Amino acid sequence: MAKICSDNFVFSIDVTSMDLEQGAKGNPYNSTCDIQVISDEFSGKTEITTSIKNIINFVNELKSMYDTFKGKATLVDFDFGTKINVECDYRGYFIFEGVLINQSFQKLQFKNSVDQTYLSDFIRDLSLQIEW
Repeated sequence: MAKICSDNFVFSIDVTSMDLEQGAKGNPYNSTCDIQVISDEFSGKTEITTSIKNIINFVNELKSMYDTFKGKATLVDFDFGTKINVECDYRGYFIFEGVLINQSFQKLQFKNSVDQTYLSDFIRDLSLQIEW
């Protein structure tokens, strides 16, 4: 699991499955992740269905943003509409914004930020989950 934990924000992603065979066949519904957000006093957790390609792109964009302090990374759920956007400002703050939607269609909208010191371990841990 990759996790960011600050005083008022927790964001975690656990890649629970990656079907490389289905990905190679072109099926975009080939990976699942558990995502948890605690933003101030609100929290939510959901499972998303996405593609290996989307997860890899998300990690690569985060790495680039960590190095350059610019850019945007997005992770989208193909089933219920969960969407996570991460942007970086010129000062090195990473802004996490999005909406978690669970299977009961309950929603949690959130926006919070952390400085770049929180991203190094998160990016490393998420990268380790997608190595094959």
